[in-house]
Amino acid sequence: NKTEIQALAVPNGILLVKAPQLPGPIILRNLPEVGIVAVSSICSHRGCEVRAMPHSLQCPCHGSEYDELGEVLEGPATRPLKRYEVIETPDLLIIKVS
Repeated sequence: NKTEIQALAVPNGILLVKAPQLPGPIILRNLPEVGIVAVSSICSHRGCEVRAMPHSLQCPCHGSEYDELGEVLEGPATRPLKRYEVIETPDLLIIKVS
């Protein structure tokens, strides 16, 4: 299963993607050192939706914080956010969700 997004939609920053075919909201972030990263916006602690900050992802419910790749920086979460493979073509970003 995959979702296609126009590549120009994530030029230099952050995009929240919501679509019926996705398992939940996904945050796309364009990181100069690694390219485009896709992580679930659902906190691994209790399922609240995390917020994208300039250099991290933060859960407003219980204070968990994740780095830009979805790894835990601060609990109570102990597991990283789910990360999805992104395939970049000249015109599209393909997010593999299965």
